[in-house]
Amino acid sequence: MKTFALAGWSGSGKNTLIEKLIPRFTARGLGIAFIKQRVKHPSPCDLLFVEGFKRAPIPKLEVWRAITGEGLLHPQDPHIVAVASDVQLETKLPLLALDDDAGIAAFILRHLAPA
Repeated sequence: MKTFALAGWSGSGKNTLIEKLIPRFTARGLGIAFIKQRVKHPSPCDLLFVEGFKRAPIPKLEVWRAITGEGLLHPQDPHIVAVASDVQLETKLPLLALDDDAGIAAFILRHLAPA
């Protein structure tokens, strides 16, 4: 089972994005588990999605919106592999459009694919 997280401040759109991504992964035949404050763990499971674990040492997509008034997480978190935002940002990480759930799903699957 692979694990991938969405990290970001409250109000950044993590839950909305997760609601869009999960159907895209299940349409590809993947079993998905999602952890927020309680475990929803179907069997079998190919991907464990977590939200709200900003400091966990697992690969993460930072979900960022300027409207939250908070700074970016990725400069201090080496486990963040890309940023999804509704604005253009200066970053060395891949920058994904927050409303492009198909592109984000494809990025996550490529990132988790065996080398």
